[in-house]
Amino acid sequence: MHQRYQATRSALRHRIRIRGTVSRRLILLAPTIVVLIGMAGSVGGWRLALRDAENELHRAFREETEAAVDGITRSIERYLDMLGNMQAFFAASTNVSRIDFHRYVSGLDASRQYPALRALQYAPLVRLAELAEFERGVRSDRTLHSQGYPAYAVHPPGIRTFYVPVLYNEPMRSNEAAFGHDQVAESARRELMERSRDRGVPQASPPLQLVQDAARAPTVILRAPIFGNGERRSVAAQRARAFVGQVSALVSVTEMVRAMVSQRLLERTRIRIDDVGYSDSPVGVSGPAVDCLARWRAYAGTPRDVGFRRPNLAATFRAPD
Repeated sequence: MHQRYQATRSALRHRIRIRGTVSRRLILLAPTIVVLIGMAGSVGGWRLALRDAENELHRAFREETEAAVDGITRSIERYLDMLGNMQAFFAASTNVSRIDFHRYVSGLDASRQYPALRALQYAPLVRLAELAEFERGVRSDRTLHSQGYPAYAVHPPGIRTFYVPVLYNEPMRSNEAAFGHDQVAESARRELMERSRDRGVPQASPPLQLVQDAARAPTVILRAPIFGNGERRSVAAQRARAFVGQVSALVSVTEMVRAMVSQRLLERTRIRIDDVGYSDSPVGVSGPAVDCLARWRAYAGTPRDVGFRRPNLAATFRAPD
């Protein structure tokens, strides 16, 4: 009996020693356990905060890009209005001379009011039978420059029924290669002339490369028809007969975007403009895309009519590293 009592007492002491050891170990580990639990909570909270910040970043990005799309649209409309005013300037005169055109463009304060404007041009309709005399007249024109333009020639060369060559070209500097360029020698440019002529209102081209631009930067060309004074032009056929030339505004897509989009957005955004086609074209027909800048996730704008074309503007974004 005594032996059994001693064995039970010994076992109890051993258990107490084990429990005491475990308790002391738990006490020693308690700070570590608390830290680990806190870290787990911090990671969860950090993930929630990161998600909220990312959602806010995307919301702000969407608002900025929508504002940019609206700004670009309004900008193109301003250029179209400016071209319409030039169309009215020609309609109010029986003969707009080179110096008249030069003074009109100088008065626009284009560098401040229209920062994306590459050039303003006037090109008259010239029949094949009139071409040689037309070129001689331009070469001897000394109203603006005392030396005239002895090298002037309509280009590209070739025999065509009629020509619409650039006669007035402002500014001339950096646009010399466009002087004398036949604006209907290529199919895309001819279609633009015919659309503006037949409708009697300004029209916008798809993004094109200018003959005078070695960098081949994308440019939108806006055209407005000029009609003979007193000519009937109620329908397309009458407008075609009354057509005597056109005025054009050459607008740099890249510079237009830079002028209307904040520098902060430009630094972290890639803006893409897809030309969806003319407003009366089948949906899905699209022209070339214009990548104005470089980089980053997706927000897509909706097509909207600008100058009777449908540009689709989109921006892509990457959160800062």
